[in-house]
Amino acid sequence: MHTCNHPMTNEEFERIKEEEKAHLREIRKLRTMAKQLRAKRSVQAALERMLDGSREVLDTHDEMVRRLAVETARHEARLDLALEDTPPPPADARAADGDPLEDLDDALLKARARQLLERMTAAEAESTTDDASGAEPPQPPATDPPPTDPRAADQQGDEPPPRKTLGRSR
Repeated sequence: MHTCNHPMTNEEFERIKEEEKAHLREIRKLRTMAKQLRAKRSVQAALERMLDGSREVLDTHDEMVRRLAVETARHEARLDLALEDTPPPPADARAADGDPLEDLDDALLKARARQLLERMTAAEAESTTDDASGAEPPQPPATDPPPTDPRAADQQGDEPPPRKTLGRSR
């Protein structure tokens, strides 16, 4: 072996030092790239798992929709067959049957008519007492359209709601 006894010059030392720094930078760069690659693979694996789960859910959904369509077709076929075998009800039975919603509408109309009649008789009674003074007879109050909600008829009273301004009644 050959040993050199000559001392290392500053230029040689700086050159070796710079080479080592470059080598360490390359190692650091490679480690960073490896870390990024592992993170990328992890994200890709998670995405693939999500896609597989989504595919399974979609496949299950499609299968359930298909089964529902088949079951609906069977039920419709049974209903059609049952309707073909059943004779239509007589005309007088259909008229006597009555729709419960129509009965409810009729009851509401009758209630509104009674309320209107009571208002008109009350207004007429007031007008007979005012006629002695020669005033013009008041017109019957305008009627509201019948409410569609049965509870609305109960909530409407003979008096209009009091008008309010800034918390005080007028």
